[in-house]
Amino acid sequence: SHSITLSDLQCGTQYSVTVCTVLENGNQSQLSSTTLTTILPAPDQLTVDSVDTTSAAVSWSQPPGLDQTQHHYQISYHCSGTEPHITTTSSPSISLSDLKPATEYSVTVCTVLENGKQSQLSTTTLKTSKGLHYLSIISGFNFY
Repeated sequence: SHSITLSDLQCGTQYSVTVCTVLENGNQSQLSSTTLTTILPAPDQLTVDSVDTTSAAVSWSQPPGLDQTQHHYQISYHCSGTEPHITTTSSPSISLSDLKPATEYSVTVCTVLENGKQSQLSTTTLKTSKGLHYLSIISGFNFY
């Protein structure tokens, strides 16, 4: 056959593949080599589980093929005009805190291998709710 499917490869790993032609009499052609790198899948099903005035819970599904591979996730979140907050976790969920009330945030998550190789990003947005302090300013009432 002139093709083969390689299986049981690890995600995000570089492989060297070498082939040659072998004739029926046993003579071989020169070797021909190439390299390939398997894809590192991005986290899937990025979901905002809950949101309140200053915090949010976000979760995602572990990408397929990473059961036997050491990895963690890098999470970045920011609102418009601010520098991103970057954190990491080995869990497929995280609680974001110290958020501003009534503010929209962009949240990105990527898979990171031990060698530093990163997947593409999964992205979502969330908006924190308005707090009582915010409501009291708008309505002129004081809540004690």
